Amino acid sequence: AALRLFSIMVQSKVESNTITFSAAISACDKSGKWDVALQLLRSMAQGKVESSTNIFTAAISACEKCGEWEKAFLLFSAMAQNKVGADAITFGAAIRACESGHQGGIVLQICSAMSFEKWRDLAATSGAFRKLRPPVDLTTPYLASVH
Repeated sequence: AALRLFSIMVQSKVESNTITFSAAISACDKSGKWDVALQLLRSMAQGKVESSTNIFTAAISACEKCGEWEKAFLLFSAMAQNKVGADAITFGAAIRACESGHQGGIVLQICSAMSFEKWRDLAATSGAFRKLRPPVDLTTPYLASVH
C-alpha cells in the first residue's frame, strides 16, 4: 500500500521528501523488495533529497532479508561516503546480511568499526549475536596446545 501511494504521489508530481522516501523504503524492507529500495535510494540522490540512518537501515535490511549480502555491505559502506551515521540497528542488519552470506571476514570488519556503546545496544536490542557463528574455531588450536 505504501509503495502504491508513493507511486501515485510521483505520478501526480507531488514533491517527495525524506519522510515519503523513508516510508516507501521501509515498505520495501517489509515486503522484501530490495531492488525497489535501491532504486528509491538512487532517486533520492538524483533529486538531492537528504538521506538518513533509518532510510539506509531499511534498505540494508531489505537486502539482508533477500540474501543480498553484497548489496547490503555496499550500502553500509556508502553511509560513510554520504556522511550518514550508522546506529546499532544498522550494524545489526549489515552483520546479519554478511553472516548469512558466510562472510565472516566482512562481519569482523563491520564489528571492528563499532563503538562500545553500539556493541552494547546491538547485544541488548537485536539479538544479532545469537545468529553469528565464528568464521573459524578459535578454541581448538589453543586447547590442543594445552594438552
